[in-house]
Amino acid sequence: DKLSTNLILAKNKFEIENSVNNQSLNIQFEPVFLEILNLIFDYELENSNTKNSNFPGIDGIDLKNKKMVQITSTFSFEKIESTINQILKNNFYNDFEELYFIFLKGKKKLNRDSIDKIEKLINGKFKFNVKENCIDPIDIYRLLTTSPDFEKAIKSNKLLENVLFGFNNNSNDRFDYIGLSF
Repeated sequence: DKLSTNLILAKNKFEIENSVNNQSLNIQFEPVFLEILNLIFDYELENSNTKNSNFPGIDGIDLKNKKMVQITSTFSFEKIESTINQILKNNFYNDFEELYFIFLKGKKKLNRDSIDKIEKLINGKFKFNVKENCIDPIDIYRLLTTSPDFEKAIKSNKLLENVLFGFNNNSNDRFDYIGLSF
């Protein structure tokens, strides 16, 4: 299906472009993945870079639902730890109750020792569960395709296509795809 194809295409593009230190695609996709989380969870995430306040280490915020989101290509204990340290240093836990990560190139498993260190570092100041709050393209696909509201999957796919292919999905006079075969 188009959704899985576009998610895997985006994931592969992150891997290839990041391998030569090109992060421009990551920046283009930040608002897309924030909007996809809004669709999935009925949040009101906004790009924290467009807010007047500075939110180091945080890419998306939802003031109403008190959520923070970090969008990154890098899955590592050090990346998670660094983000949590930024939250603690800036006292973001006073305004936000939960942290999510979106790992653009996929996630891996953390060992028990790393999970324990994360839990000790957070010390109950905000919610972050490595298993539930770390999301990658596979999780996004699963959450969208198991939702009873299939319109969320369609809207998410259009968001992905806008960045991947530059489609104007608001236009009614274009073809989805044109294929030629001889």
